[in-house]
Amino acid sequence: MSNQHLYTDAELSAITAACSTHNIPHKEFHTLQSRAIAAKSTAYCPYSNFRVGATILTQEGVYIDGANVENASYPVGTCAERVAFGKAITEGHKKFLAVAVATDIAPPASPCGMCRQFIREFCELDIPIFMFDKDGKFVVMTLGQIYNTYFVAIIATVGGMLFGFDISSMSAIIGTSQYIDFFNNPDGIIQGAIGSALAAGSVVGSLMAGPISNRWGRRDSIFFACFWWLIGTAVQVSCKDYGQLIAGRILNGVCVGITSSQVPVYLAEIAKKDKRGSIIVIQQLAIEWGIFIMFFVGYGCSFIAGTASFRTAWGIQFVPAVLLMIGLPFLPRSPRWLAKVGRREEAIQTLANIQTGGNADDPLVVAEWEEIWTVLQAERESPRGWRKFVKNGMWRRTAAGMSVQAWQQLSGANVMTYYVVYVFQMAGLTGNINLISSGVQYALFIIFTSVVFFFIDKTGRRPLLIYGAVAMGVCQLVVGGLLGSYGVLVPGGVGDPPNANVIIKVTGGPAHTVIAFCYILIIVYALTLAPVAWVYAAEVWSLETRATGMALAAVANWLFNFALGLFIPPAFRNITYKTFIIFGVLCMGAAVQAFFTYPETCGKTLEEIEIMFSKGGPRPWNTKPGGSRLDAEIQAVIDRKAHGVDLYEHREHAGVGTGMGTGTGVDVEKGALENRTVVDKEEL
Repeated sequence: MSNQHLYTDAELSAITAACSTHNIPHKEFHTLQSRAIAAKSTAYCPYSNFRVGATILTQEGVYIDGANVENASYPVGTCAERVAFGKAITEGHKKFLAVAVATDIAPPASPCGMCRQFIREFCELDIPIFMFDKDGKFVVMTLGQIYNTYFVAIIATVGGMLFGFDISSMSAIIGTSQYIDFFNNPDGIIQGAIGSALAAGSVVGSLMAGPISNRWGRRDSIFFACFWWLIGTAVQVSCKDYGQLIAGRILNGVCVGITSSQVPVYLAEIAKKDKRGSIIVIQQLAIEWGIFIMFFVGYGCSFIAGTASFRTAWGIQFVPAVLLMIGLPFLPRSPRWLAKVGRREEAIQTLANIQTGGNADDPLVVAEWEEIWTVLQAERESPRGWRKFVKNGMWRRTAAGMSVQAWQQLSGANVMTYYVVYVFQMAGLTGNINLISSGVQYALFIIFTSVVFFFIDKTGRRPLLIYGAVAMGVCQLVVGGLLGSYGVLVPGGVGDPPNANVIIKVTGGPAHTVIAFCYILIIVYALTLAPVAWVYAAEVWSLETRATGMALAAVANWLFNFALGLFIPPAFRNITYKTFIIFGVLCMGAAVQAFFTYPETCGKTLEEIEIMFSKGGPRPWNTKPGGSRLDAEIQAVIDRKAHGVDLYEHREHAGVGTGMGTGTGVDVEKGALENRTVVDKEEL
């Protein structure tokens, strides 16, 4: 063979290490090398500078060769790796052990982006890719996925950052002269329609999200959402009137509706029970960072003359969507979704990679898998269709998931994010001082949500929801009371140029107090309802109902978001300070419902939360954080192992099902999981 290379001792040692690490015999390594080099010699690529050959070793021990060619007949493309994969898939091979690639260049190059995607798509677990250069030297690489849940969350929650970007792309712009002049000082229902268009699209996106997530998976549904964002942003950047602006924001909203409902589902399903709250809080932090970054981008763009001011700000929204699309293929699929669609071995291995660094026989992995399987089997025996959200006590979870999201909006805190510029105008702040003061509010949002990241899995969900709602209600009532007592009507609008949406103004001490309580309101919101509503809504659903259920919860959020976005500008004109009084009363209502109907979910597995909402479950006000039985189940697995009993009861014959998204929800009775633990002990 012309490309035979005489290996040095160091290179032989590297070959031995690579083969040992990836469980590839030396003979197969050399066969892969020689076949890839031979395939390269058949390459026909007159328009390229070098030739490439590739060989794939399938799980059945079959070698499949491919070479880069022009006008290849394979539908998957012309790169050598893609040609080889095309042959393998056509011949019915689905699992692969190794890939070898030989090139005409030195040092060895890595596969192109498209080939990397093919390798990730068709190789269920990490496999070695041996890259040989023209002299026969090689490097070994893998395209491994990320299993550290915090890194996974950081990438996935860029979807939340999109939401934050869109909020601030408006809040920093609506008070500028460039915006007011170009759109002819939109006020009342027109400005309300512009502000609420994102929420309208998000309702549509949320309704789409459940079926898409059940069929394609949580991760891929987020990827799909990004295309809507790219289209919507392009429409906004090129807008010629407020109608086109509204259309672009609706398209962006479809993306936000999908990501806001499915990112929490994805994070809840991959996180450990004792870290789930903090992991999902990262979603809220991403939203806030998006708000903060985009607000000051918009502030900087406000110094640009003409329409380039807001077009530049809106165009920057392309950046996070592209970054998210690049990062998503590196993330694992949800192990619970894999179990739901019948991919048992992949589900167990993914669970092991996330929980224990890849050890599928670890008692934690075994116990959690058995719990997932038990609950999933029970759920498949429940009613189908819409009835699964109300029958057998499921209405409790549906009410909890949807209402907690509705209360997040009805608390009125988003008045301070969407229209904080208006509120501060009421308190006498104008121009750059207003914008900077608004930016300070967003900074406080980030700081205090970061604080809750560290204690949400210790304090629990109930105290934060109850006391947070009460404190926010007090803040709203104080602001409303001050504006009502000391406010002066300005019929022509406050500011220069006059803002037709702001017709009341306070000065002096009352104005300073209004600003202070606006800040306090945001601090309390950042510590409580803002992150906890997303966490709680993602936790309360069963596996079979989680994707669609969280989508319903998001619909509740976005419907009220839409209604309030439409309502606030006219409300500021017509009932002025009474707007804040209404929100104060609603906050107190939220606290009452949380006390009587929201059981504690902190420190429990997603499957154990089923019991909290069951007919025989505890009263919500008697529930506390922790108390998970998973530790006892782990010990039962350890005991089985000590007695030589199979670790997995339901691995090869679990019968989890093969349908995609066709399962149903159920309210699992309290004994369902307890009985399984008892059986484990009796078997010993």
